[in-house]
Amino acid sequence: MAARAIGDAMPLLEKAGSVEIVCVTSDQSGDALGAKLARHLSRHCKNLSVENLPLVGADAGRTLMDHLCSMRPSLLVMGAFAHARLLQYVVGGTTSLMLTDAKIPVLYSY
Repeated sequence: MAARAIGDAMPLLEKAGSVEIVCVTSDQSGDALGAKLARHLSRHCKNLSVENLPLVGADAGRTLMDHLCSMRPSLLVMGAFAHARLLQYVVGGTTSLMLTDAKIPVLYSY
């Protein structure tokens, strides 16, 4: 989903003063994904960085939200994903959290 979101947002990303790829994971898999996305985006974006955030408290949404509060970006680009309704109600989700609590514009792609 990240690749689709990046493709959809490419006209905006190409004009951005800086772009940060953020990967929230509980292991090292974010390193590989972030590096792969960075290789692709480096041809289109200036001032590109990758931030690998360790999962805090098993809540990727809250981890991302805390990072957004500290960085204060002008736009968040992300893939949208939803679980089955009952599971979504019980465990929530990053997409749901960003829909309800993000204080910045969010471009969703699914």
